[in-house]
Amino acid sequence: MRTADTPVIAEDLTATSSAPKRPPVKGFSRLKSAILASAGCTLAVMGARSLGVMQPWELSMFDRLINQRQAEPIDNRLLVVEITDKDVEKYGYPQNDATIAGAIDKLQQFQPLAIGLNIHRNLAREPGRKNLITHFDSHPNLITICSYGYDKKYDPPPEFSQEKLTNQVSFSNLPHDETANEKGSTIRRQSLSYQPNLSNFTNNCKTPNSFSLLLALRFLENQGIKSATTQNQEWRIGDVTFPRLANRTAGYQNLKGLVSQVLLNYRANPKPAFKVTLQEVLSGKITSDLVKDKIVLIGHTSEVSKDYADTVYGKMPGVWIHTQMVSQILSAVIDKRPLLWVLPQWQGIQWGDAIFVWLVAVTGGLLAGRGRSLLVL
Repeated sequence: MRTADTPVIAEDLTATSSAPKRPPVKGFSRLKSAILASAGCTLAVMGARSLGVMQPWELSMFDRLINQRQAEPIDNRLLVVEITDKDVEKYGYPQNDATIAGAIDKLQQFQPLAIGLNIHRNLAREPGRKNLITHFDSHPNLITICSYGYDKKYDPPPEFSQEKLTNQVSFSNLPHDETANEKGSTIRRQSLSYQPNLSNFTNNCKTPNSFSLLLALRFLENQGIKSATTQNQEWRIGDVTFPRLANRTAGYQNLKGLVSQVLLNYRANPKPAFKVTLQEVLSGKITSDLVKDKIVLIGHTSEVSKDYADTVYGKMPGVWIHTQMVSQILSAVIDKRPLLWVLPQWQGIQWGDAIFVWLVAVTGGLLAGRGRSLLVL
């Protein structure tokens, strides 16, 4: 046993100096660190997103991007008959059935492919009720509306047979977003159809097809283009499939699945069609070029009607929103105009979005790991 006075011999010094040194403990590599950090970031982002925390921000950014697009030419397959404030001064509000029947009679003379009456007519507005109903009997291209989820005055006309309820009535409900942004509850989606036997809608609006879909199908059928629904209840018109929105789609995290709907790709023009007023129609100031072989939509733009909704382009009358929707279907099928799409997902699992978030996060982590200064970081 060695004491403090014991001399250190040379052999001890040699043994000590030649002992192998332990390598320093290395931390994770930059790649491993970036992968770990990005995985945690992705879980946090997708978790917060699934709770709907990010939905208002994502929808607001969606609106900004849509508004930055260049203007598109108007769709010359459509004509809108506006019932303006001046028309209300002249014909009153609501207009009686004789006034509406007179406008329809003027338009039918020029042989439109379809006329969409975006006015509820459950209640008779005498005079002229019999004449109005007769127009539906003699013109199967005349389509009107009802609204589910509302009271009786939004039901279809009670005089209609089952055949007319099936072929000449459509629902006009617009899918307002559940989460309002600074502009209010905005229209960013387009309803196509629903299955009445699977719905919980309680009133008599049991038509399966939306106003825009039924009008567009009339036009496309005249072009020899067929339509059908797939097993997933997605509409396939011609060679174009309209992908049904899942409960979780892009920024949306709580969509209701009762109605088949798609994202609305607004035509980058607040007025996507030609327009005339009700007074111009009744006074004979329209020509065949405006009407022949086109879809004509009749609806209110007057203040008293309060038929306005928020859109990515601000307040817009309901008849113009429906016009945008009809144009989207026609343009997608005939012109091959792209539909809005989202990254791949399986039912409610947004795996495509998660991979995208992870790739962005890991790229950011690698770039941050290369930074040598706070400014670069």
